[in-house]
This record gives sequence, structure tokens and C-alpha cells, in this order.
Amino acid sequence: MDPTIRKLLTAGQAEIIRSSQKDSEFIKHLNSDLQEVIHSIFGQRVSQSWNNVCLRLSTLAYHSLTNLCGLQTLGEEYCGILQVDELGSQIPGKIRVGSMIFFETFGYSTVKFVSNLLEKYLSKSSTSSNSVAGHMQIDIQPKNKDWSSFLETGNELLQVFKHYLPFFIQLHLALFYFQGTFYHFSKRVLGIHYLLVRKSFANQDDSSRRTLKYLMVISLVNSFLTCINDSISFFKSKKTKLEAESSLNNVRQVKPSSESETEIDISKRCTLCLEKRTYSSVTPCGHLFCWECIIDWTRSKQECPICRDPLPTNRIVPLQNYI
Repeated sequence: MDPTIRKLLTAGQAEIIRSSQKDSEFIKHLNSDLQEVIHSIFGQRVSQSWNNVCLRLSTLAYHSLTNLCGLQTLGEEYCGILQVDELGSQIPGKIRVGSMIFFETFGYSTVKFVSNLLEKYLSKSSTSSNSVAGHMQIDIQPKNKDWSSFLETGNELLQVFKHYLPFFIQLHLALFYFQGTFYHFSKRVLGIHYLLVRKSFANQDDSSRRTLKYLMVISLVNSFLTCINDSISFFKSKKTKLEAESSLNNVRQVKPSSESETEIDISKRCTLCLEKRTYSSVTPCGHLFCWECIIDWTRSKQECPICRDPLPTNRIVPLQNYI
């Protein structure tokens, strides 16, 4: 335990924010130089398509050449702050610093990538399960009921997480402005603090900090209300989707008086109103509905009621002289 470190004061919000801003400036310069090199070798098209990759590589290189080597970043040196562990007794080890660099560089993009990948998998599995259950209703549907319910629940929980992710980010920043400890989420997870190595920075007016706290509270409330509104809209669209699927299942369960007569009857029936189609209209995916039924549907949810393909209202085509 280093007695010199124990005598240092905890860094405030101003020093931590200044340090982060200074580091961002140096990373931007490094990113700009890297893009110029790629542009000169591979051309403009490749350089533009690699924008995000270059930024990640620049961030990774910057922190690896400073923090991972046991040094302060240029921003930390400029503001006179030093990284320490949660006890404030020693410099964080290389494993902890390496984990911090990974989370800081790839954390948010990794969460978004994994959530989108999981959403596609759950949606695809749920659609294929419902499709099989629809074609073989007697034998398959009872066996797949629990699995389909699990997929639906997983997809709903994932959507709720994606809706509330911006709120959690705002909550993290609000806690920083109130507590003045963790500006980056990676440091909160790994327990990395900052100490001041220049005491002249310690005496500062708190009036600006109070203003920031009030602004963060307002921003946090606004973000929370936005998340609630998005969640309500999501569950309303989910209810509409279930009603449409229920109507579709009712059509499939209709018992015909004769096989040939049923085929003709179903081919002319709208799956939304369960009546004979009037002013037949076709979607880009090839499904037929009543004009008024499908227009009313797209006002609340712009996707096909059957296959869930995107369905802008201006892509619906009314059919003339269609029998």
C-alpha cells in the first residue's frame, strides 16, 4: 500500500470530465490520421465504410499505449488525476485495465450487436414455430405451445431492455453528477476511481455542479417518460398482432361443406375482417386484403399482418377488375 496514494484527494466531476474530453480530442486526431492512411491506400469508399472500425482501433490503441502500459492518458496527465482501485490504495492491475479498455472500446457496440442478433433469432424461431403449428395444427401445436410462449416472452423482454437502455445510460450519468465518482460505465463495473495529484484543483465552486445536477434530473425524467411511452406503443402493437393472428387462425379452423367450395371461399376472404374482400388490395409481399381493412391496419402498425414484412401505406396497391 503506497502511503503517498492514501494522502491524495478524490478527483471531482470537473477534472474527470475535462480529462475525458481531452482524451476524446487526442483519439479524434489519431482516428483522423488512421483514416488518411486508409484513404491513401484503399480509396474513399473503403475509408468511409471503415469509419467505425477506425474509431474503435484508435480508441483501443490510445488506451493500450497509455493505461495498459501503466501510464496516465494525456487527458489524465493534463488534469492531474490518477486511476486507482476501489480501495484507493494502489494502481489497477493489467487485467482490470485491459477489461476496462475492452468495455470502453467495444462495450456499447457489443451490447447492440448481441441484442439485434438475439432479436432476429427469437423472431425467426417464433415465426417458423407458428408456421409449422398452423400447417399441422392437431399434432404439432400442443407440443410447440410452451416453446412458442418462451420465444414470445424472450422477445418481449429483449424489446423492453432495448427501450430502457437509453434510460440506464442517463441514470449512470446522473449518478456521476450526484456522486462524482464514475463517468464511464466500464469504470463503474470494474471499480476504478480517480485521485487528484494536484491539490490546487480541489477548491472549486459548487454552483455549476448544482446546475448540472438539476439538468441531469430533468434529462433523466424525460428519458424515463420516453421509455414508458415506447413500451406502451410496443405492447399495443403486440396486442394488435395477436388479434390479427387469432383472426388468421379462425380462418384456418373454418370447416367447409365441400373441399372445392372452401378453397374458393378462402381465396376471396380478407383475413382481417373474415368477410369477402371488397376493393381487393395487394401488399408488396403478395397478400390480399380489403382496401379499408389494410389501410386501417397500417395506421397502427406498418407491417403485413401475415408475414410481418415492412408495409408502408404508399406501397399498398388497389387491384382493378380483380375477380
